[in-house]
Amino acid sequence: MSHYTASLEDSALELDPADEEFAPKLREICASFRDFGTSLSEFLIKRYGTEKDPSACLDLLQRKFLENIGNKPRGMEKWFTSGAGISRKTAFQLVFALDLDVTETNDFFRRIYLDRSFNCHDLTEAVYYFCRRHHLGYQTAKEILNEVEQAAKTVPAKDPKEKGTREVLYTSSIQNTISEMTSKDQLVQYLGDNYDAFTASQESARLQIRELWGAITEDGGLAKREAKCLLSESMAYSFVKKGEHPRDKEEKEEAARFRSDVPAVGTGSDSVWSTLSQIFGLDQKQLQDFGRDRSLKQILKDNSILHAQAQRDFPDRDGIEKARSGAKMSDDRIRRILVLLGFYAFWADRLCDENGKKRTAQESDGADCYYTLNRRLLEAGFQSLYFGNPYDWIFLWSMKDEDPLGTFRYYLGEVYAVHLEETKEQ
Repeated sequence: MSHYTASLEDSALELDPADEEFAPKLREICASFRDFGTSLSEFLIKRYGTEKDPSACLDLLQRKFLENIGNKPRGMEKWFTSGAGISRKTAFQLVFALDLDVTETNDFFRRIYLDRSFNCHDLTEAVYYFCRRHHLGYQTAKEILNEVEQAAKTVPAKDPKEKGTREVLYTSSIQNTISEMTSKDQLVQYLGDNYDAFTASQESARLQIRELWGAITEDGGLAKREAKCLLSESMAYSFVKKGEHPRDKEEKEEAARFRSDVPAVGTGSDSVWSTLSQIFGLDQKQLQDFGRDRSLKQILKDNSILHAQAQRDFPDRDGIEKARSGAKMSDDRIRRILVLLGFYAFWADRLCDENGKKRTAQESDGADCYYTLNRRLLEAGFQSLYFGNPYDWIFLWSMKDEDPLGTFRYYLGEVYAVHLEETKEQ
């Protein structure tokens, strides 16, 4: 584990929700997350021994791009000077420019780009995966893609009656099949024959999300079970009930709007937003304050205790509905939904019984949650949880507490309190 990752894991172990310096410490943690340029610089320094000066990294990258790609992306200097990010297409060009193998590419995407690596349900990335396995260059990848396009034209059109009956090709099965191939001709034949199968993606993740959502929302499901626990306590969350929080009364009341004595428990007419409200820890009054917005975007945006990368694509009603219906959405967005629902379902099931009694999480429970979520992510073709990912950090921190759901909601409560504070100052 790198010093950077270890430092962020330590921060999750040490940060206490009851600390009177909770918000300032969160700001420090948010500031400690590396932007893309800083992470890339560290990667290049470790791999090539370049100097820490951004100009040295830039010179190296320009040379590598010209050698292995033929041209270089525009605005590369902004990666190091203004924290600018890159597109997924550019990320893979970087992989070819630096001649990373499959293992190195997976590591690069997980720690530097903060997204899944090869999505082999995408035709282009399936070709990239084959090429990186066999150390073939970027120009060869482009040639293979052209050959696949031509091969697909020779495949007889399928009977319209068969539409919708074809077996779904899951990302993992595609990747396993390509892993066994030894020649370019095998790849071209396979991709050409199954060309139409690459229009669908994220099937495993969507299936898990539908199953999780069903388990959470069904009659007598996890949300109803957990709601009994929430409503049976004199306070919504245990550390508020103890009365040991040292913040002053005004600040406590502002933060407590997310953890009222009467929390939302999935009873509204809008079932998706109502259930999300319970997961997030909104109270009934807060639901009215959000009005028609039906998302947390207004309190998450530009919030000083929520890193910008964590705010981006934070799960909302629109995302849940799209994931369930099969509408197109980014990999990162659907991964974040899977993490949220997997986290909630695990703890609602593990800690709340059907009689409204709640137990305290043990250390072994946190370990089980960690491995359960990673199993879900890997089965769906996504990268595992990573402390260097600001969104993942929230859940990794929460699962280390004796009341993980309450801690997660407490964090959102503080985010809301800071939002109130910062908007008043404007």
